[in-house]
Amino acid sequence: KSIDNPVYTNSYQLTNTSYGGRNYSILNISRPENARKGEVTGVEFNWQQFFNFLPSPFNGFGVNLNYTIIDSSATIFGRTGDLPFFKQSDDVGNFALVYEKYGFEARIAYAMNSAYLISVGNSPTTDTYIDRRRVIDAKASYRINKRLRVFVELLNLKKEPLREFQGEPGHNSVLEVYSWNANFGFNLSLLRFPAGGSSERRSMTLRLDSRLACPTRCVDRRNPCRIVNRRDLTSSLLTVSSLRNRVV
Repeated sequence: KSIDNPVYTNSYQLTNTSYGGRNYSILNISRPENARKGEVTGVEFNWQQFFNFLPSPFNGFGVNLNYTIIDSSATIFGRTGDLPFFKQSDDVGNFALVYEKYGFEARIAYAMNSAYLISVGNSPTTDTYIDRRRVIDAKASYRINKRLRVFVELLNLKKEPLREFQGEPGHNSVLEVYSWNANFGFNLSLLRFPAGGSSERRSMTLRLDSRLACPTRCVDRRNPCRIVNRRDLTSSLLTVSSLRNRVV
């Protein structure tokens, strides 16, 4: 597809300048701007299959494979040559092994993406990218009855860090090192049939999420030698959603 004037983030640094009535020896500015034009071309492969030909209980296994190859470019005002299109990886892939049987559902997934541009600097050496990532997540749930399901989610099992680099890989500006984290809880659906012969059915779903997150270490981009320790141990969230369905 062809995109006219796409929005991107322009980041640059000024020295010995003033802004808002204050003087700065170094001032970092980041703001949205419009590019001249963008082009995105790609192809997507997708394969999903359950192994129904296997004997029980193995016929509950299945696979889901998705892979996308992208060729993209963008031109901006004030810069010669093409840039990669903003926030667009050249390669994106997902592979999942799933199991669904007897009310039990499980999924372990591997997701990958190549580096992508997040902000444009004054020159190619100051353009900022998110580095490639390889993440493994796992989920499982069990339906106890028609109304109640319990679940657990394990995220970032291989403790993949988040890296930003400028210009080319290896010139890191930000490094955030994440451990795994987990969500667990239950979904409870409450059904109510209105009196008077109405054909409407209302359902309410209660979802309780509790999160366990291991410590995170991040390197401050303003001082790459300083490591900041952050800790988010537990948090809980109760979500209530209400649906109204017409029964046929």
